[in-house]
Amino acid sequence: MCKKLRVSVYALFLLLISCGEIATSEQSITEVLKAPVQQAVGFDGEVIRLGVLADLTGSGANLDLARLAGIETFWAEVNKSGGIGKRVLVELLSVDHQGEPTAAAIGASSLAESVVSFAFISEVAAGAAYPILVNENILAVSPTSTLDWESDPRFLTHSVPVEIMMLTLFESFPGANWCVLADRSPLGTNVSASVGVAEELSNLKERVLLIEPSANSKEILTNERCSHLFVELAEGRHQEELRGLSYDGFIFKRATSGNSHESSLRAQEIAIDLTPKWRVDSTLGMREFMTALIRHTPDALTDSRLRDGYVSQIRLYDILERAFVSGEVTRSRLREIADDSGPVNMRSFVEDIDVTSKPEILPRAIGLFSSGGEDPDDRGWSRLQVVEPTESNVKSLVSKQLGD
Repeated sequence: MCKKLRVSVYALFLLLISCGEIATSEQSITEVLKAPVQQAVGFDGEVIRLGVLADLTGSGANLDLARLAGIETFWAEVNKSGGIGKRVLVELLSVDHQGEPTAAAIGASSLAESVVSFAFISEVAAGAAYPILVNENILAVSPTSTLDWESDPRFLTHSVPVEIMMLTLFESFPGANWCVLADRSPLGTNVSASVGVAEELSNLKERVLLIEPSANSKEILTNERCSHLFVELAEGRHQEELRGLSYDGFIFKRATSGNSHESSLRAQEIAIDLTPKWRVDSTLGMREFMTALIRHTPDALTDSRLRDGYVSQIRLYDILERAFVSGEVTRSRLREIADDSGPVNMRSFVEDIDVTSKPEILPRAIGLFSSGGEDPDDRGWSRLQVVEPTESNVKSLVSKQLGD
């Protein structure tokens, strides 16, 4: 292997000499390999700076701090290995918007002056920050996914859009009487908007009841009316309604939502999560993730939100590596690569993503987990099944929701 490398480097050296790219024969091969990479906003030649726009002290702080721990773990591991291109370190610059869209807009504008991309923009901040992303041509990582975000080239998503998640649940439990409890948060709004279409495509007409949290929620949510309940409530909002329910049917919720954690998964609750079990031997990606946790975040709990933050960075890392190799780490170059790069190895956390494929290959499978079952993972969760939606219904849902 080393012999091949020497031959390759020597050939490159001769090629550059013949092209007039090297002034003298004394210049070392090492200097040739350390070709300069174009500097730009967020990259000074030594450090790549990424922005984090999160709720660190407001009502959603518990969620964002957990995800941020995963993001920091990911980049700490990258830096330990030498950084991007084994030469350039990554630094995260954070702004706390405290759950306020106005503060998020100001924070996004401020960060845009110093970063090449956003490594994290929370759901509350996405709308407020969007004009900045457009005007400054900046990529941003979205920690969760909707059809709007997945289809927008400015957002890098890694999870199944909540609209497709609803379709998958309805298809997977065709005999159920569903109730959907969703608030007016960004994700709750998208869940609510998708229910009618997903209900129709799944042939569940008149068997799905959409409920907005209120003082009457306890009266509406009964075992007779709802055999299965899906909950989408933002952290810090309407949690009393959920805790006070006497309902004891099946309760489905995203494992990475604000009010989810392994300690709060009750017997009848089913967590919707990435498909790998939380075990070091489940996949190569989990082995890398758990090794990074031990190195950089040894006191971390087995929190699905932390893992989600870690996984959310894989696409951005891939883009930065490709940009560095190309010799140009600029916002426009990152956008070009994001739009036209081949498959991204998602390390078995989700399906490998390929936006150049026709049709695009995007995450669609979800894992369903419960506590107290057979073969539990390190969270005490057992994987019940991995489910995917039918391709034809996904196409119909996307067309109806996005108007394509």
